[in-house]
Amino acid sequence: METLLVFLALLGVTSTEQLFVGDQVLRVTARNEEHITLLRVLGEQEELQVDFWRHPNSPSHPVDLRAPFPSLQRVKKFLDSHNFSYSIMIEDVQIYDWMDVLVEDHPSLVSKIAEEYGQDLSVTAILDSMDIFLEIVTNPDGFAFTHSSNRLWRKTRSINAGSRCVGVDPNRNWDAGFGGAGSSSNPCSEIYHGPHAHSEREVRAIVDFIRAHGNVKSVISIHSYSQMLLFPYGYRRAPTPDHQEMNELAKKAVSDLAAVFGTKYTYGSIANTICEYSSLILQQIPWEWAPTWAPLPADMAGGTTIDWAYDNGVKYSFSLELRDSGRYGFLLPSSQIVPTATETWPALLDIMVHVLEHPY
Repeated sequence: METLLVFLALLGVTSTEQLFVGDQVLRVTARNEEHITLLRVLGEQEELQVDFWRHPNSPSHPVDLRAPFPSLQRVKKFLDSHNFSYSIMIEDVQIYDWMDVLVEDHPSLVSKIAEEYGQDLSVTAILDSMDIFLEIVTNPDGFAFTHSSNRLWRKTRSINAGSRCVGVDPNRNWDAGFGGAGSSSNPCSEIYHGPHAHSEREVRAIVDFIRAHGNVKSVISIHSYSQMLLFPYGYRRAPTPDHQEMNELAKKAVSDLAAVFGTKYTYGSIANTICEYSSLILQQIPWEWAPTWAPLPADMAGGTTIDWAYDNGVKYSFSLELRDSGRYGFLLPSSQIVPTATETWPALLDIMVHVLEHPY
């Protein structure tokens, strides 16, 4: 039986030690290349603990950064002294137990797929022909750390030899353009690619599963944020042999998604979409893909999940960057979680139906 593999990263908090009280998220505009360099220097001052949500890329592109309360005034003084223009996106990052509120408000949340089997012809046909594996948490150690210590933790928790910094970005650890643009060799970077491809147990487990199964037809990686539906390649600009088909499918999926609440998504291959839309819809671009150390093309991303999946025979490989476009960033209000899931469902269904109707 054919298989569709969906990765979901659902991060919640039950009790946190690091509450980020008084931290602010600033949106900074760099006017020239000197400003870009200065922002990178700012990020390398470890005592300030600046957390880039969208990394410095090029002049006029917005940079989102979280400044911890203890260093907030020093960060602002740095920006003011170098004539940066910036605004406060989030006044107080303080984290609350928003997942508890979600469960209280929606106690009857059930699987959309299971609910519609036997009721919806498309869902029934899909489940009669394919297995769907939901990998709810692909980074369990990182997930646990968000509960115990740091709600905004994004890397794994592996120990990096010779460094006090912990963890690897699992979406830069795949053997597809590994170590290239849009990743970092610095273990303290949020986009550190790791010592070698598939060094992380979390990544190896998925690699082994896909290879052992042998008949995975689609991989959909879901995370946040930027409102984009992307497909390979990210580590090079050359289109895949299936580019036209993937592009048309993505176009339909984002159209059906927008029809629910009017939420607009951009779509296309990772590298070309980020480049094409950088001057058109600045708020929708995941600048966290930009490198912070090596001067590599910032509109590309090496070592990603879907590039590896495609290169290993999984034709329909997509990545969904969910809400929003930067107003809340990684701190999307709990009131938007259910609407986000509701509008995303038609896009997922479009992909699954297409996989069913186009065997290979």
